[in-house]
Amino acid sequence: MSDEQQSESARFMLEEYRNIAATHDKLRDHTAQLFNFFLIMTAVPFTIAGIALKDVGFDLFHAPPSLHLLVLLLGAVDFFMAMAIVDARLGQYRYARTVNLIRAYFADMDKDIMPYLYMPTTPMTPSFDKLGYVGSQANIVAAVGALYAGYGMLWVFEQKTHLSFDTSGILAIAVAIIYVVAYILYRARRALAMERECKSIRPVH
Repeated sequence: MSDEQQSESARFMLEEYRNIAATHDKLRDHTAQLFNFFLIMTAVPFTIAGIALKDVGFDLFHAPPSLHLLVLLLGAVDFFMAMAIVDARLGQYRYARTVNLIRAYFADMDKDIMPYLYMPTTPMTPSFDKLGYVGSQANIVAAVGALYAGYGMLWVFEQKTHLSFDTSGILAIAVAIIYVVAYILYRARRALAMERECKSIRPVH
């Protein structure tokens, strides 16, 4: 490769680096916005109940049907929000791996810069299985969503199917467990799919 071609390649890689870094930062901000929105949504049903029922008192297990349905709806929204947070984090990691490869490119071009590269140059870092604090945020969203879904379904089982409170409670707990399992499976499958995608683009020997 001629010096001119190397210069063009270097310029391209630097521009690619800037674009990827900017996208990485946007995904980080997007994740923070999603979690902040979740925190606001979590307080909505109890704020409404506190205002609407301040004169008659609030019984968690004998709340108005509208509150149960609202909580059930928020539980469904939380599930999709947890998935969005996981996807955004995995997208961040994919861009981080690309940046690592760009560092590796310049390290291959000039071996003398290797001692000054503190950040990794391997396409296998970071791991898609470990999402850091954002993974914990997604877990919190999913856990709250599972509680909301179970609470909402408690009313459905008890009032619409005329089951006893104990039976409805057991079924509501089952709904919450299924909710959590579905989230765990989704997260694991997305991480595996992302890993396969990266390996198909750049096989690791």
